[in-house]
Amino acid sequence: MLPGPVDELPAAEGLDVVAVEGPGLTAGGTLTTYTEMPCGEVTATRVAALREAGLRLKIRTGGVRADAFPTEAELAGAIWAAVRGGLAFKLTAGLHDPIRHRDPVTGFEHHGFLNVLLATARALQGYEIERALADQDGRRVAAAVAGIDEVLAKAVRHHFISFGTCSVSEPVDGLRRYGLISEATL
Repeated sequence: MLPGPVDELPAAEGLDVVAVEGPGLTAGGTLTTYTEMPCGEVTATRVAALREAGLRLKIRTGGVRADAFPTEAELAGAIWAAVRGGLAFKLTAGLHDPIRHRDPVTGFEHHGFLNVLLATARALQGYEIERALADQDGRRVAAAVAGIDEVLAKAVRHHFISFGTCSVSEPVDGLRRYGLISEATL
């Protein structure tokens, strides 16, 4: 995060800033900048460059073509590199549902945002990142997420900042379906 206002955005050699978030470039505000890169390019060296430049990582997890969806192994590698390098990240596209699934219309495999949350926790614990991303059993994934303690949850939130979706209701409906939130919560 950068204190605002700023005269220029931070940069790292060979990396482009693709997203800027924040309350604005007003005195006392902050400016958060993200660099998007394909999962296969998220290496320890690039993570270190992003961190040193004060940038965060944006990972695309979907789109209008099948090749826009990284495999479990590709996404697991990117999450592992970000977590090991102490870099915050967000995900964009394709994360409407909490659980990994195949879209019946397009046939594309979609990552689930709860799978990503669990995979981030597993990365912090040092095991089964890819397995957490691949799991399509919603009850099992939801139970594992519900079992994350406060200390681990705080660490997960330090790394996995947010995800983008075109829908507000689909993610909420999914959380409700797996008993992670109730009507009273809303």
